[in-house]
Amino acid sequence: MYEIAIVTLCKNDPDGLARTLASTARLRSEGSVVQRVVDSSSADVCDSIRTLAAQHQRVVYEWQTPAGTASAFNLTLPTLQEPWVWFLNSGDEVLKDFSISMLLEILRKTSAKVVTFSIIDHDGTPSTRPALPFVWPPVFTWLCFPATVFRTGELVAIGGFDLQFRTSGDGEMWFRLLNRRSVSLDVISVPIVQMECAGLSGNRAAVAEEALRFLQKHRFLIFKRWLQSGMRYFEAKRKYRRRLSK
Repeated sequence: MYEIAIVTLCKNDPDGLARTLASTARLRSEGSVVQRVVDSSSADVCDSIRTLAAQHQRVVYEWQTPAGTASAFNLTLPTLQEPWVWFLNSGDEVLKDFSISMLLEILRKTSAKVVTFSIIDHDGTPSTRPALPFVWPPVFTWLCFPATVFRTGELVAIGGFDLQFRTSGDGEMWFRLLNRRSVSLDVISVPIVQMECAGLSGNRAAVAEEALRFLQKHRFLIFKRWLQSGMRYFEAKRKYRRRLSK
């Protein structure tokens, strides 16, 4: 069994897919990585996408009627046998100097359920993370989705991606995943992926509309966590006063 499944979505983008597959060839040659291409291209393009995928080792091709990225991600989850999954869209490229041996060593030793690295933005600069107090709630989806490796079972346990959010399902997913008490997170600020400038989520208006909806959906969770954080002040005072009295 492979250790990591890379899931790559593609829609009418053979050039982008070619770049992505070329960048992951070194990882797949190690024998621990397999790649699944989920294609929603039109009839005049899908044959070339299928042919391109067949030219690469350890690449499995699947076609799906266009239904948004959340649906495409969910297509693969129930059948994945690999313990870790990594989502790279067509056009995203693994950096040439990225060490697959380093990644495998981390995944074999970590107790975390999610390991997130960093990305190089489309303008060539490393992505920057917000200050630690602003990590939760993930209202700006601060985690670098194409540079994050998940334990497959955790995504299955939360039901995958919500089909109500066709283009920003990853943003909504973070709320449900990071709210699970069992989910721990390793954050490693080492860039591993060059992001595509105009990827599958390039429709900024559609993403903004969905972001407003998932913020509304999770508003009670946000305020609940906010109140819980405030109550920890009183919890800490009680705890340390008891320690003084012993």
